[in-house]
Amino acid sequence: MRDTSAPNSVLAWDEPVWSSILGSSGRNFQVSVTSESGVRIHLLVLAYQLCGLRCLHRRVGMVRLPQFADPVFGHGAARAAIDEANTTLVSWRTSKRTIEWQVTNATLEVLLACGSPPLQDVREAQLVALSVLVLEILAPRLFAHRLG
Repeated sequence: MRDTSAPNSVLAWDEPVWSSILGSSGRNFQVSVTSESGVRIHLLVLAYQLCGLRCLHRRVGMVRLPQFADPVFGHGAARAAIDEANTTLVSWRTSKRTIEWQVTNATLEVLLACGSPPLQDVREAQLVALSVLVLEILAPRLFAHRLG
């Protein structure tokens, strides 16, 4: 349970506060905060675990989802879900090259947004909310590309 009554409590920090600390990329973080390896991902895990900010990783440009999911869920905890998604897609004759990176990241994105590594915990309402969020993120890029 979070106590957000104290305004300076780390538990009261929201996405904009965490984003201002973490920066828009690992490179920006290294320049403005510290160049020590691994600090940014550990802060991101704290924001996820302590403050429940399940979409912050997208906002701050975290693209290394396997490295992020391991400390969030426990080492290898999401592997069964990834393997299940991959096996299903291979049975549908999906290209194995697609599976290597894209399906792994997409599966991890769903699990991180839902807050749990087993696929059985994913609910339809969570997928709908995630798809709306993805459209909000991608729409400006798609339209800019078509209009530009």
